[in-house]
Amino acid sequence: MKPKHRRQLQALWSAVYPYLKLTHLHHPMDIPLILLPGLWASWTASGGDPSLPGLLWLLLSVLFMRSLLLMVREVLPGIRKHRPKNWPALRAGLLAIPLQQRVAIPVALGILLLLGGWHGWPVLLMLLLVVLVAAIYEYLRRKTYLGELLLALGLALIIPAAYLGQGVMPDKTAGLLGVAAVLFIVAYRVQWAVLHLTQHVLEGDKSLAMLFGRSERLPIALLQFATLFALHMAGGQADFAPHYTVGLLAALGLSGYQQWLMAGGSRSRLYAAYLSNIWFAIAIFAGIAFHYLCLCTVEPA
Repeated sequence: MKPKHRRQLQALWSAVYPYLKLTHLHHPMDIPLILLPGLWASWTASGGDPSLPGLLWLLLSVLFMRSLLLMVREVLPGIRKHRPKNWPALRAGLLAIPLQQRVAIPVALGILLLLGGWHGWPVLLMLLLVVLVAAIYEYLRRKTYLGELLLALGLALIIPAAYLGQGVMPDKTAGLLGVAAVLFIVAYRVQWAVLHLTQHVLEGDKSLAMLFGRSERLPIALLQFATLFALHMAGGQADFAPHYTVGLLAALGLSGYQQWLMAGGSRSRLYAAYLSNIWFAIAIFAGIAFHYLCLCTVEPA
């Protein structure tokens, strides 16, 4: 690459990176954990044939929700009393971006959501409700141990949002998928809290992990088993084929793998267990997708 082009790329990266940092898109590992339950719902709502605009619209919904959520946490002052040591410099760098540009990303994503059709307004309001829940969570995390549950209830709204994105009103199956999403989110948020337990203690934050002490493996296993049971009920409601059960069994095996990783106790193994939740969700999605992929329609004689 020529030096001139290299300098142009470096200048472009320098201009884009503050926005990536503002919305944490430079650390996107939690995006699949938010998006995959929405994919469960999209495939179920559409009967295995989701529209591409609906899927792109779902991705925009997740990015919009996540960017606003993190802007609430990182930009607005006074939500948290304890910050990292480098917080003044970090916040100064973020606030150096003009206000109009700081809100440009979520506003642009919100406009694109509204262009999605008749369901744009209710979903936009739903995602703003998620952000409100997240702001309340940031305030209450110093006062209650149940903050993860509140956050999970907010993030699980991605299920009805996915249904609306496919032009389908949420039904009983959507309700069961929503219950499964809440349990799934609480389980991996507890794992995340275990990873940052020392930091939370120093900052005065509370989490479910503190209630469990050193016995967090059993509650996590119970939460994941309850997730799979709710998904099994959703599959029964939607008349899913055995391919779906294979996906649930694969997720159950991944749950056991997480238990083995967490038994080691080291931070690297705990982090690997947390990341394996992505494969847990992918196994469930694969079961749903293969059900529709292998579904054979018998023509009447």
